[in-house]
Amino acid sequence: MSFCPAYANQGFPVVLNGTVSRVDDKFRQIQGEPEIYSAFGTSINFPDRVRQTMNDTQSERRNLIRLPDMKQNTLTYNGEIYNLAHIQVCRSQQSSDWPSNYAGNHNADCVFTYTRASGFDTNIPAAIIAVVSLYEKESMSDISQLTPKAQMYFEDAVAEPSARPAVPRVTSLQAIFSDMGETGYVMYSSCLLLRDSATTTKSMNVVGLYFPSGWILPKALIERLGDYTYNNGNMYAQIYIPTTLRGNRPIAKRQPDAIGSNIPAYITDGNTWSTDGTTFTYTITANSEQFTQRFRYISRGLIGLANSQKRLKTTLDYQCLPLDKMKDVNGQYVMLDPATGKRSLEDTMKGTPNQQKELELTLKVDTSKSFEKAAMWIGIICAIIFVLVVVSFVIRYFLVRQGSGAPSMTPDALGGPEITSP
Repeated sequence: MSFCPAYANQGFPVVLNGTVSRVDDKFRQIQGEPEIYSAFGTSINFPDRVRQTMNDTQSERRNLIRLPDMKQNTLTYNGEIYNLAHIQVCRSQQSSDWPSNYAGNHNADCVFTYTRASGFDTNIPAAIIAVVSLYEKESMSDISQLTPKAQMYFEDAVAEPSARPAVPRVTSLQAIFSDMGETGYVMYSSCLLLRDSATTTKSMNVVGLYFPSGWILPKALIERLGDYTYNNGNMYAQIYIPTTLRGNRPIAKRQPDAIGSNIPAYITDGNTWSTDGTTFTYTITANSEQFTQRFRYISRGLIGLANSQKRLKTTLDYQCLPLDKMKDVNGQYVMLDPATGKRSLEDTMKGTPNQQKELELTLKVDTSKSFEKAAMWIGIICAIIFVLVVVSFVIRYFLVRQGSGAPSMTPDALGGPEITSP
């Protein structure tokens, strides 16, 4: 059984509480180089907006955009390939406290989920989830800052087939990601807790990317993408973690009160878990020490592998450098930035091996308390029974002696000849 560390981000998304400006020293401290590299496919087929509903309720409807060639779009992180698997338009849960080129109404986000191509592994992020802000064009004070390629792309996605042009006006996601007024993004790692069985859990790490500047689109287009007026609800659906990523496992929708505080009860409580994929948000204040440890800002945005100025090196490249196999090595790759010698954000979030061992011990202590108490009482009962048996044996021994009399000490009794006086 694995659990989310208390010292790490949890839930999704991770949001900031408190404004950060570009001139703040703490913002300069989190500046970083790209660790994620993109490869975008080209398609002559149109994307489509679709709706998924579960029991036809507001809280469970899903607003998705499907691409005909999803897996042609990939991200590479620490030598692992992640395929685009899911696009959703949902209610924004991000604050406007991050530096952005835009100032306007921001009520919805477009969320791209990339899943690891080689499957689930608790030691490697299972997904990269990119959240892009959608700003309402009508609320913008400076209409010169537009994102026309993104607008054309999404207009084609929601248009009826008869109203579409002969071919897509935008044929690649690369065009719309490059269309942002600022391509920089906030990067962080977070832990999601899944219920593996009625009494056990499995933790899953994901990497979050948040693009504060995002895209500027007409309000009506955003509402159509997000199915805003569905069932007269006038609301966007909540962000959720796709079933394919979770392996159909329920996901925690609340945190435990504290690590080690009656974890078995937390796991077995039905109110802990969500079967539809909705989870909780995690907030970090701008003034906390955690800010510079939990976030990184990549000003260069998503860059292609061909344009990358660095790559992860293999263990062969570091033959003369002492490495910690638990922290520094992932397969054949060394998890150090060749330019700075620093570890990746993923490694920072996981903590040191000692912290990981400490977490395991904390969980073991909590879940074994009941077994220790039971063993103690069983030991006491066994000791009492043993004492009673010994006392009973001793009493019986003396009673038998008294009933039969003491044995004679004469030579006859000892088996020798009788000795007489001269």
